[in-house]
Amino acid sequence: MNTTSTIACPACGNPIPFDIYGLLAGRKFCCSRCSAALGLSSESYGIVSSTMQKFEALKARVGR
Repeated sequence: MNTTSTIACPACGNPIPFDIYGLLAGRKFCCSRCSAALGLSSESYGIVSSTMQKFEALKARVGR
């Protein structure tokens, strides 16, 4: 399963590729244009983690 996606850099708008599981593991992803770093805040960790668990459970129910 491909867990890589992109998000626009908040500083320059350049797409930053990231992996959701890398974010959950505490990894930071950097913009190749301006070197801004993107990471998951401690406040957001619980929400993202819970959402991913629900998503994985839903995928398992539909057989994907």
